[in-house]
Amino acid sequence: MQLFAGGLRASRTSCDYSRAIIHAKDKIEELEGASGPLVPESGEFTDGFKWQSEVESFREVKVGSKAFEEDKLRLMKIKVTVAWEDSVRKPKSVELVSLKTVSDDEK
Repeated sequence: MQLFAGGLRASRTSCDYSRAIIHAKDKIEELEGASGPLVPESGEFTDGFKWQSEVESFREVKVGSKAFEEDKLRLMKIKVTVAWEDSVRKPKSVELVSLKTVSDDEK
């Protein structure tokens, strides 16, 4: 019985992480496709998972890159964190990071 209960817990944990990753991926895609300035946001999904986004300038662009200087483009780092509580009320979270190219007026 203990092995069965342990298997159920492991299955639930795996399901929670999978759902959190899907939520984070969907939110990153939504933010990458958004027009206009990127701003930090937060919210909650209908299934109780909570999300928070952070947006900041990504500074690892080589100085002198003509494409970025001529077109006035910037790289923005988008980080989405999805958090939830597991079956014993212990906080869990996953975090996905992506980059988006934006023009200076979208920043």
